[in-house]
Amino acid sequence: ITYLAIPANAYATNWVGFLSNTCIVLVAPFVVWLYVPRYRNANVPTAYTYLEQRFNLAVRIYGSLVFMLFQFGRMAIVLYLPAITLSASTGLSIEICILATGVLATFYTMLGGIEAVIWTDVVQSIVLLAGALLALYLVATNIEGGVVAAFGTAVENDKFHTFNWTWDMTTTAVWVCILGNFFAMFYPYTADQTMVQRYLSARNENDAKRAVWVNAALTIPVSIIFFGLGTALFVYFKHHPGQLDPTLKNDAILPVFVMAMFPTGMKGVLIAGVFAAAMSSLDSSMNSMASVLVNDYYRRFKGEVS
Repeated sequence: ITYLAIPANAYATNWVGFLSNTCIVLVAPFVVWLYVPRYRNANVPTAYTYLEQRFNLAVRIYGSLVFMLFQFGRMAIVLYLPAITLSASTGLSIEICILATGVLATFYTMLGGIEAVIWTDVVQSIVLLAGALLALYLVATNIEGGVVAAFGTAVENDKFHTFNWTWDMTTTAVWVCILGNFFAMFYPYTADQTMVQRYLSARNENDAKRAVWVNAALTIPVSIIFFGLGTALFVYFKHHPGQLDPTLKNDAILPVFVMAMFPTGMKGVLIAGVFAAAMSSLDSSMNSMASVLVNDYYRRFKGEVS
C-alpha cells in the first residue's frame, strides 16, 4: 500500500491523504504515557495476556482470536499484492512468487524470532526508501526544466492541495481524515500484538517510548517522499503524455515508470523495495501469531512447559 497505492493516489488526486498517514503523531502520546508503561509493568508476553489480568479468560480468548483471524487475512493480502508485481516483471507464476516470499520470510522469522524481525525490518526499510528516492531522482532529472519546472506544473494543477475545509462528513474533510484515522491507528498501536511485541522486546521502558516517538517523527518525512513521488509522476507524464497508456490502472503507474525509465540493473531495486515492504509486514504477523498461539493458548491451557 505504501509503495504502490500512495504514489498512485497522489498521482490521481492530491495530498489530502497525507493527513491520514501522519495521524500516528496524534496517537503516539497516548501510547507513550498510557500503554507502554502498563504493558511493561504487567510483565506480559502478549497484549491479550493483559486482558485476562484486567478482565477474564473469555475476553483474552476473544481478543487473541480476533487478532489471529485478522492477521490471516492480512498475510494473504501481503503475500498476494507483491506477487502480482514480481510476476509481471519476471514472468514467474504468481503461485511461485507467493511460495518464494512465504518460505523466505518463514525461514528467517523462525530462525531469529523478534530479533530477526526487527533487524531485517531495518534493512528492508533502507531498501524501501532507497527505491523510492531513486524513482524520485529519475523523475526530476527527466523533466525539462528540472525540479523548479516540476514544482510549477504541480502547483498549476493543484496537486499539493491538502486541506478540505468543510463540515461535509461524506468527503475527505480535514476533521474526517484526522478523526477517522486517529481511531484507525489507535487500535494497531495500542492493542495489536504486531506492535505490542516491539514495546515488550525493547531493553527498557524508556527505549520503548523512544522508539514510538522516533516512529511517529519519521512518518512525516517518509509520507512526504511517497506523496511527492506520486506528484512527481503526475508531472512527468504531463510532460511526456505519449508514454502513458490511457487504459492503465492508477496503481500500476509506478511500475510502468520503473520499466520505462530505470536503467538496466536498477529496476530490481524498486522490485526489492516492494518486497521489502511486504516482508517487513509478513514477518511481524508471523512472529506475533506464534507468540499468541504459544502464550494465549498452548501455555495457558497446558500449564507450565519448557
